[in-house]
Amino acid sequence: MVAERRHVALIGMAGVGKTSVGRRVARALHSEWVDLDSSIEQRTGRTVEELFAGVGERGFRSAETDDLADLFGEVKPQVVSTGGGAVLSARNADLLRHGAFTVWLRASDETLVARLKRSNKVRPLIAGDVAGNVARLNRERADAYKRCADAVVDVDDLKIDEVVRRVVAEIPSIADAPAPAP
Repeated sequence: MVAERRHVALIGMAGVGKTSVGRRVARALHSEWVDLDSSIEQRTGRTVEELFAGVGERGFRSAETDDLADLFGEVKPQVVSTGGGAVLSARNADLLRHGAFTVWLRASDETLVARLKRSNKVRPLIAGDVAGNVARLNRERADAYKRCADAVVDVDDLKIDEVVRRVVAEIPSIADAPAPAP
């Protein structure tokens, strides 16, 4: 377990803006930014879609755990944009609660569906009935997001600069803050 919570993690549903917000939060904090899905793809040499097809969701979550543990073990502070389901693994949830100041970017189903329909990115768990799958996943994951989050920023109707300002305003002086007990 990490001794200090010097990292920031962004959690939330696909389409909520974790990637775009994460880049800008990292810039504002003079920290490195890491997209967890991209990190997994680089390490494994396979896309998220290939991993889901080859090893299933359980295998993918295991890869997430490996990367989160490595990232949160780094001394240099990082802002990590997680995948939407990262909170589903008990080990990932522990890492998020104890290894980072974790911010839940929250949006309504309508906002998420509109954003996802504009995106070209393939999202295995949302494919097909986008609206139905988003509503179901958002409902199923809400408690897990809540348990992991140190702060919540509602993003509906906000421009990205305002979301970034709100996220940064929520972050305590991480370097000076003691970590919660594991």
